[in-house]
Amino acid sequence: MNYKSVAFFDLDGTLLNDEGQIEKPVKKAIDKLKENGILPVINTGRSLPHTRKAMKASGITSVISLNGQYIIHNGEIVYENIIPTSTVERFIQFAKRLGHLMKLFSGEQVYATQIPQKMIDQHNSWGISVPQLATDMSNIPVHQLLPIFSDTKLDQDYQEEFGDELTFFRNSPGAIDVISKGVDKGVGAMRFIEHMGLQGVQTYGFGDGLNDIALLKTVDFGVAMENGHEEVKAVANYITKKNTEGGIIQALEHFQLL
Repeated sequence: MNYKSVAFFDLDGTLLNDEGQIEKPVKKAIDKLKENGILPVINTGRSLPHTRKAMKASGITSVISLNGQYIIHNGEIVYENIIPTSTVERFIQFAKRLGHLMKLFSGEQVYATQIPQKMIDQHNSWGISVPQLATDMSNIPVHQLLPIFSDTKLDQDYQEEFGDELTFFRNSPGAIDVISKGVDKGVGAMRFIEHMGLQGVQTYGFGDGLNDIALLKTVDFGVAMENGHEEVKAVANYITKKNTEGGIIQALEHFQLL
């Protein structure tokens, strides 16, 4: 199919409301985009298991997950960037010395160095399989690391130890996303465009978090949500209403995509 343009959507705080749901008007807007020859793509820091519900609700089948590290289109793996096993093993030991448990994301599967009851309850409440225990990761491709801790002063410790190999995004108060150096949501978007052979079509990016900055800088038109970080708004071409106030629809209408 010949697409006129591609629209990349962050999930939390952007395409989803504050209850983590796709609202009916947003779903209708996505359907209209498809009718107008525009390809919608989810571009998220979430893993695929954490994205499946939003995919089903929105009808979007193209996903750039784990901050650009793992990309699928209609069920096909388009691109994946695997963190070297030696780096993963060193990282696990470093987190262990700091007393931090962590999750490791491998495509559709999630692992954890410890599985406390709180984690089990959390995953059950999400309707997602509980992580497998990370006993031996030597033969398992790892796309993202997620040490779980809330003391942001310790972010610097990780960055000093692994800053030459990895990139860090503090996207929640209790954990930090860790991916390969040189990869981000913007890189993921360009990898997707290359795979689809859509070079030259107009691109739009929608986001609110710090990890969306690279996306908004990469696309032709970057849209920041009113509820987003000030740093995100600073690089946007357009600032739309909040995710809970029809911001996605307003922005799509602004750019005459609907």
